[in-house]
Amino acid sequence: MCKCDGIGLAPQVFKAGDTLTVTSYAKVEGGDIVNAAVEKMLFSSGRGTDPNNITRDFPYVNPVDVSIESSTATRIRYKSTWQYKVSDPLEPNYTYKIWSSPQCIRKTSFAPTTTNVLAANDTAKKPSFFDNLFAFIAQLFGVRPQTSQNNVTQVQNTSSNITPKPISLGTFKLSQIKIVDTDSCSYIRFNIE
Repeated sequence: MCKCDGIGLAPQVFKAGDTLTVTSYAKVEGGDIVNAAVEKMLFSSGRGTDPNNITRDFPYVNPVDVSIESSTATRIRYKSTWQYKVSDPLEPNYTYKIWSSPQCIRKTSFAPTTTNVLAANDTAKKPSFFDNLFAFIAQLFGVRPQTSQNNVTQVQNTSSNITPKPISLGTFKLSQIKIVDTDSCSYIRFNIE
């Protein structure tokens, strides 16, 4: 029904603490156009020392709105952008990864048999099966939905005499950013050496 259709990153040159724009695409093709649509795009990121086994920092949560980039009789292409903040400091010998996945909804059609409709209009959107599934998985991992206010309190360890030393990006080599194609959705990967 809904399929991934590419992912990109800008700018291509960055340093620790920068905010990057991740652009992800999805599509609905053929006969699926009348039955399905991409409602939101879900993003996630992670890092690890083993490039083949990277743990997500958080599951797919906080869906991002999509816009229709192009539309024909046989294909609708959707676009979404997400802001990714690069870790500060960047950790040497780590691989960083950014994933995206389309949130697909089933289109419903209704053809009234009469022009006289006597019913109330319920404008509240009911969560889809995938909304409930993602919420359940997020709850299992202790992730709460993000609210409009970010009440973050920074905690400092005052019981230790160890002072963290900042790491200069100049001592690391940023490997080439790669878009990795898979059978499902592509992802972005870059290494710090």
